[in-house]
Amino acid sequence: MPSCARAAGFYTDPMTTDESASPSPPGRRTWLLSAATLAIAAGSTTSRAKDTRAFKFVYADNFPPLSYLDNGVLRGTSPRIVEELFNKRLQLGVTHHAYPWARAQSMVEHGEADGFVSAATPARLEYTVASTEPLLQARLSAYARADHPQFAKYLKFQTNTDLAGLKLGSILGNNWTKATLGSRHVEYVRDRELAFRMLLAGRFDVFVEVEDLAEPALKALGLDDDIKAIPLVLAMDDVKVCIGKRSPLVGRMREIDETIRAMRKDGTVARLRKP
Repeated sequence: MPSCARAAGFYTDPMTTDESASPSPPGRRTWLLSAATLAIAAGSTTSRAKDTRAFKFVYADNFPPLSYLDNGVLRGTSPRIVEELFNKRLQLGVTHHAYPWARAQSMVEHGEADGFVSAATPARLEYTVASTEPLLQARLSAYARADHPQFAKYLKFQTNTDLAGLKLGSILGNNWTKATLGSRHVEYVRDRELAFRMLLAGRFDVFVEVEDLAEPALKALGLDDDIKAIPLVLAMDDVKVCIGKRSPLVGRMREIDETIRAMRKDGTVARLRKP
């Protein structure tokens, strides 16, 4: 394993994939993390599972700083927390896998993966059981071009109904947007950079995204002066561990909650949230 992977993240192997959870056609790529190549940020290898099976956690492959791929290395807050929670403390033998977010959720829904870390929206609770203990709190915000002719008007928005009649964009798989905006028409785009470029080109009036994901992306792209969040916060919710109802881990929810509570109390969650 490359030393940089041992030092900074989770080393992954390239695999072909498709947007769906079905067998993938050649030419499309995702990165799977195998138990044989898993390494944690501190440099030690993961502990052996006490159970005979390995449990599979899935993540979005392009949601920095929560989860993202960096030259084949899975990094981010979510895999670090899951590694600490399930492998170090509960010793349940979890492996980590990155996919397009819509596909990752579909895999948990259909019993092909055991869980993910996300807001427990009504849609997700139809096929998962969420931890009672939260890992962090997220805000769903609205972003617009700073030079948009109506930007001054947007700054005065106070409720979600003020978005009526606007062209809205969001990321594919963002069920929080669907749950919050209901029947309003939203154009969903897989790639966040593409979405910001579309916003600048006038394809959207407003782009809806989780603040912790949007802000680092704007800075990385050098667009933080061109695109600004408006004061309207569409929703706030806790980010939790979501376990698929088909997974045996559902029977361990009490232990999971107790361990998350201990990790929050001793400062581990706060430490693992730092880059």
